[in-house]
Amino acid sequence: MSTTRRTFVLAGGLGAAAALGWANPAAARDLTPTEKANAKVVNDFSAAWATGDATKVASYLADDCVVRFLQTQEPVKGRATVTERLKAGMQNSKIEFEVHETFAIGSLVANYRTDTITGKNGKQAFRVGGVFYLRDGKISEWIDSVVNP
Repeated sequence: MSTTRRTFVLAGGLGAAAALGWANPAAARDLTPTEKANAKVVNDFSAAWATGDATKVASYLADDCVVRFLQTQEPVKGRATVTERLKAGMQNSKIEFEVHETFAIGSLVANYRTDTITGKNGKQAFRVGGVFYLRDGKISEWIDSVVNP
């Protein structure tokens, strides 16, 4: 994925979330049953981080998923590879997602959240915009971007 495509995908995902009502959630439309199900998958995935169980977190991902943990990183491909990265990251740190808002349109789900990482160097919190694409009830693509409120 090139920088141009990465920027396009992130901007498109966050732009879709804004169009759905990120700027004015009270005006958002009702979600379809599929959109509700997709939002639930992403919210359950986000909650699973608090368990510290990399296998549980990865269970929400498609086998052929593509994950970019930060907008500036190269993608990690495949659930097995992502699971190994999660295990390494969770080995010495507790990671929790506090979701503030979630928006869905079709197979796209975007959330705005605070990610808190607690490790040997203390606790750090980051505001994050996450963009998720779902296929057959699993996250097939996920990209996070640290945002400054």
